Amino acid sequence: MEHNHNSNTPNQQRANNSLYPLDPLTTNEIEAAVEIIREEQSLSGNTFFPRIALNEPTKSQLKRYDSNNTRINREAFVTVFDARANTTYEAIVDLREETILKWEIIPDVFVQLLDPVDYETLEELVADDPQVQAALENRGLDTDEVYFTGWAPGSLSDEEKATGSRLIRGIPYVIGDDINFYGRPIEGLQVTVDLTRNRVLEVVDAGNIPISGDAGFGADEVDLRDPQPPLDIVEPEGSSYSISGNQIIWDNWRFRYSLDPRTGIVIHK
Repeated sequence: MEHNHNSNTPNQQRANNSLYPLDPLTTNEIEAAVEIIREEQSLSGNTFFPRIALNEPTKSQLKRYDSNNTRINREAFVTVFDARANTTYEAIVDLREETILKWEIIPDVFVQLLDPVDYETLEELVADDPQVQAALENRGLDTDEVYFTGWAPGSLSDEEKATGSRLIRGIPYVIGDDINFYGRPIEGLQVTVDLTRNRVLEVVDAGNIPISGDAGFGADEVDLRDPQPPLDIVEPEGSSYSISGNQIIWDNWRFRYSLDPRTGIVIHK
């Protein structure tokens, strides 16, 4: 699947082949992967990219690279979610050739990573929902005094699975004057919102459970600890290690590291 890109940016800047093949994607490479996919595929404006990471080369490719500097094209592995189509895709993009090497629909998978727009949708829908308004009124509260935090739904009931929608759970807290509203949860009240159909799916109200008062998180309400003695790290004969890009060398150790958005830090020999 060829991608004819019209940008004046040279390929070498979009795919930084001066990097070691295991180095994480640069900002330019991440932006290029998104741009290539958006131009090549027919996606709605409600599409986001919850995962964009280096598509790591194979060990045999790395061995050839380390032996004779055989070029390895930089590739991006991308998870794509089109919210309007309610469809998840996986893609692999060759950043040097500006070609999509793989484009696959992943059926029955709903990306649970929440986008900022999802939180806005939650706030708007719960504020206008009659059941939510009634539940808050029974507790002597107005919607302006409450903040609903959004969370991935976790385990779904059979009814929720049957909707085929992305869901978000709304957990309410009293805003008040405290610096940290998390100290004042509204127990027994939870809202589930259907993000695909933009509607409140369920309001769970277990009754008016007393809400805690001021949580006491203000700076003038917390006793400060005594400072600890200073800790000095000195290297009178100079540093015993060196860092070059993502490579660390110390004593007999020589390894590379990268940060993966899902697994965290990864150590490469």
